[in-house]
Amino acid sequence: MHSVGERVRVSTGPGKSCRGLILCVGSTEEGNPTYDVLLQSPDPTSTAIATASSPSSITADARQEEDATERELTGLSASSLSTLQPFELDQSTEDIQAVAEAEVVLAAERLKDGGNTLFKLGDTDAAAEMFARVLRTLERAPVVGATVLVRVPNGATSTCYRSGMVSDANEDDGPCPTYDVIYDETAVKSAAGGNEEQQEGEEEDDEEDGVSPDRVLGVPLSPCVWCAARLNLARCSFRRGRHEEVVEACTLVLSLARLTMGQKKRPREERAKLRAHCLTALRMRGGSHLAQHHVGQARKDARSMVRSSGDEESRAQATRFEAEVERKAKTLLKTNRKLAKDVTRWVDASMAKHEEGCLKTVDEAPPPPPAPRSGEGRGDGGVEESQGGPAERRRRTPSPQGLVGGGETYGQGRRRTRRRWPGKLWPGEGWCHFQL
Repeated sequence: MHSVGERVRVSTGPGKSCRGLILCVGSTEEGNPTYDVLLQSPDPTSTAIATASSPSSITADARQEEDATERELTGLSASSLSTLQPFELDQSTEDIQAVAEAEVVLAAERLKDGGNTLFKLGDTDAAAEMFARVLRTLERAPVVGATVLVRVPNGATSTCYRSGMVSDANEDDGPCPTYDVIYDETAVKSAAGGNEEQQEGEEEDDEEDGVSPDRVLGVPLSPCVWCAARLNLARCSFRRGRHEEVVEACTLVLSLARLTMGQKKRPREERAKLRAHCLTALRMRGGSHLAQHHVGQARKDARSMVRSSGDEESRAQATRFEAEVERKAKTLLKTNRKLAKDVTRWVDASMAKHEEGCLKTVDEAPPPPPAPRSGEGRGDGGVEESQGGPAERRRRTPSPQGLVGGGETYGQGRRRTRRRWPGKLWPGEGWCHFQL
């Protein structure tokens, strides 16, 4: 009795066999076990799937003779399977891991193709969900000694990514373990590519402890497929008008692609695909910068795109994009100048209207009341008006200077006082009449 995940030898005909991996165990109506086996194909990139109509080994041999790219056989009987030789079992663990990773990458590519179809149909939400599934499928949890990218702040509004190695995983810090990272300065420079903005005068630490998992990204199983899915997810954000998300996603793709291209073990074809993803990321990020009226950042991306172009076709695309950036920059400059003129004209009109209203208010204001005249002595019939207005107008009668010494008047203020002089003094309406 064989189990799922076991490496076995499959009989494909008289005198023919090959190694395979059991993917599924089933049973027939009679209760006999059946097996779905993934054959070890000489071409690991083959994606064709075959379905066996008969569990016999002869039928499986006939299918392999018809199509050499078939890799999966289903419904095989137990008689067609046998255990591997003892010397083969020493490498079985590594082989199983390699085959399992290849199958994961194939499943991720199928999800990505489905997302592309939904995106072309205009269903942005469903497409974004498919691309997010691709990312989750390919991502791996960082382990000690693995190369990772760590998100760090770059100024007040932007972020960048630094590469390093996980030195320790702190699993005792709660449900989400934290990581201790030792940064690699050479890899940081390669990931930045001379295009990311670095803070001048700020010293960066060589290591960091307690980094949260949401800031750490390990190198995925297939960086090419991961970068393609991340760029497609950024296209969904661009269609929704979320340009800040596009800028951050493209920055992450650039960092991961350049870090992966710096690894010597990567094949040439994979490096070429990653270089194409870098050009696409620069193009998308520059477009998002233009949409946010960030002309300086868009020009930097356009120039980086021209420098990173390897062949004539990509160089022509980069040149056209640079010309498009300059054309839109001039349009934005004209628009800003027109807006500045309109604002200046509006401010001048408002100030002129305000000054005209102030002058009109001053012209229509009533004249100030005349200054009051004080009494000059006896016999002076001076009339003094109070500053309260006509309603409080009243006469003031000077006192006889020869009797009292002068200087006082009857009726000061609102209250009129009656004073006794030698003789009789009766204040009247006009002049004072007195009798000695």
